[in-house]
Formats: sequence, C-alpha cells, structure tokens
Amino acid sequence: MTGNGKDTTGELLNLRSRMSELAQVPPWIERLAERHTIPATTQFAMDLCLEEVLSNIIRHGYSNKPDHPIVVQFTSPTEEYFMFVVEDEEIRATSREHGVLDLITRTSTEVLRRRMVVNQSGE
Repeated sequence: MTGNGKDTTGELLNLRSRMSELAQVPPWIERLAERHTIPATTQFAMDLCLEEVLSNIIRHGYSNKPDHPIVVQFTSPTEEYFMFVVEDEEIRATSREHGVLDLITRTSTEVLRRRMVVNQSGE
C-alpha cells in the first residue's frame, strides 16, 4: 500500500530485449509518479536506475539479441519505499575443464530477480 491507500501489486511493464523498448520507461514512471504522488527528484532517480539496469540486461545479459522478455514490476511495500523487481531470463555460465564455458538458459520458473529499492527522498 502507498500513502494514498492504493494497492500497488501488479503494476507491470512488459518489454522485449531491444534498446528501443527503453523509450517506454519514462512515460511509465511518469504515470506511476502521478498515481502514487512520487516527487520529481525520486521520479528522475527511478528512471535513471531502471534505464541503466535494463540497458545492462539488453547489452550484457542478452548480448543485444532481440525479443527476449523483460518484466518490470513496481510495488510499494511501505509508504517510504518504492521497489522495482526486474525479471529476465538469466543466462549463466558454468566452468568445465580448461576454462571452457557452457551457457545454460534457465527456465522461466528459475528467473533471475534483480531488485532495486528507491525511497521517497531519492536516496
């Protein structure tokens, strides 16, 4: 619940692993800020952090391979905190003899969760 008493569960942004998809982030953050009375400085910090996390997932996690799913969920566990959970399909590396790596794609039930918490003061 936020300070205005609204349940924030289920506020999602569904993206594909393309840099052009990042254009959806600022208007989504703006709508969240209006709905949850989030100050402009916090809104800016949320946008900056999310765009950094998402671009890293696209560039490094997916190696710029398009059309992999990325889901961003917004929640507010207390009046002072806003939380984003960013879910993607993790590709993990396992070592073998002589340093050769196998890439293993995790199933959708084993999704990597990256968490970012921003409080209302923007810290």
